[in-house]
Amino acid sequence: MNIQISSNRKLVNVNYDNLVQGKITIPEISIELFLSHCTKEKFDDNKLDPQHNCVKRLSEILINHHKLRTFFDRNDIKSNPGNIINDALDRSRILVAICTPEYIAQFMKQRNSWPSLELGPFIIWEVNSSKDRIIPVLLDISREEFQKQGCGIPTLIRKRIIEIPSEYRSDENIIVNKANEIALIHSEYFQQWG
Repeated sequence: MNIQISSNRKLVNVNYDNLVQGKITIPEISIELFLSHCTKEKFDDNKLDPQHNCVKRLSEILINHHKLRTFFDRNDIKSNPGNIINDALDRSRILVAICTPEYIAQFMKQRNSWPSLELGPFIIWEVNSSKDRIIPVLLDISREEFQKQGCGIPTLIRKRIIEIPSEYRSDENIIVNKANEIALIHSEYFQQWG
């Protein structure tokens, strides 16, 4: 007999007997924060753009200072990115959407873009549950620009938003403080999970 169960991001048809016998496992949450981002320039290890550097530092602070298991694609992908990202999404409790102008444009215009594939399931999950799953972080876009009709992602506009001012490029303390805000919101969301 086949039944539908809710995996972290989707309904899955499974064989009931196989599930009961332990032959099928539902992914457990093992990643606290999934950093979903899109930078405007291609880069290599010798020349990283400021947005990428900011996301990388956020990841380092969340991992090293706050001890939160964080998925950051540049650290965690060695090969086969599609499978690794999908697995990480299935195992993630909260998605941190790093909303740059490029991220928003790709989400709004391209259904198969990484921002759409990463953020979309979390929006659906949040709408269908009573638990917060998304922390929006604005990078290189102001709150006012983000909230303009058609610019921001409508579901995120109503959420508590972290805004990183443009001075992050020259002031490391801004990134540290914003990582602390992410960790604080994470702990508030985590309480909802009981």
